Amino acid sequence: MPVCDELLAFKTAINLSEFAAAHGYALDRKASSRNCAVMEHPGGDKIVIAVAPDGHWVYFSVRDDRDHGTIIDFVQRRQGVSLGHVRKILRPWMGGHSPSLPSGPPRPADGSFAAGLEPVARDIPAVCARFEAMAPIRSDNAYLTGDRRIPPTLLASPRFAGAI
Repeated sequence: MPVCDELLAFKTAINLSEFAAAHGYALDRKASSRNCAVMEHPGGDKIVIAVAPDGHWVYFSVRDDRDHGTIIDFVQRRQGVSLGHVRKILRPWMGGHSPSLPSGPPRPADGSFAAGLEPVARDIPAVCARFEAMAPIRSDNAYLTGDRRIPPTLLASPRFAGAI
């Protein structure tokens, strides 16, 4: 199989929630929905997994804005390996949902991952247009500083620049 076809197959055929569960992540059923799976690792990592409209399983880390992408990014980020090594890790996962593969990794128990997620279909251009039309929140916002009691210095923190 050509490399590009294989990479595409990894992104679409491997359930990222199942793969994460096999690597120690636990499904948070209360925080998950039919469109996304929230999973936490005992080491403190917390990720949200979804299926993009193009069928790719994707994730993002709740704790690190730079940590997001497909299963390929997930493996590279957590194991620090080359793309060639990622391919060796993911090939055994291309066998479907059998309880165990003779040459593959042990599968996590049913119920420990999201067996399937419905793709999120959003009107991306409309969402972007609404976002661009929004005015930035000032550090003296009455709701945030008064009702929510968030200190203005926190709202002005560089950590939240462009996010609030």
